[in-house]
Amino acid sequence: MANTSIDLPEFSRRQLESESLPSDSLIQRLSTEVAAANERVRTLREEAAKVFKERERRLLKFTGAVDYIYSLLLPRLHAFMNLEPFRDATISERIDLAGPLMRCGLLPKS
Repeated sequence: MANTSIDLPEFSRRQLESESLPSDSLIQRLSTEVAAANERVRTLREEAAKVFKERERRLLKFTGAVDYIYSLLLPRLHAFMNLEPFRDATISERIDLAGPLMRCGLLPKS
């Protein structure tokens, strides 16, 4: 049989360590892309949290206003219902709250 070995150039360890291999630059580029993507995700999460907290603050302010208006209107509604033409009518607490809260999406539509 004939010798079919191929002579490959021999590289010293120092040459291999000093030269940047193409796979190293690819790994470095990918690592940079992953780090940038992680930073974008972190930034988006922070922005979403800020938006959520602002919405939550506005919702609490709104529900406080609804409760205040409701507390102002309920005694007047009871007084109105005590008038002669309306004595046989009843007030349903659920119906009283359902209108504004349903419009704002705070109560499920039944």
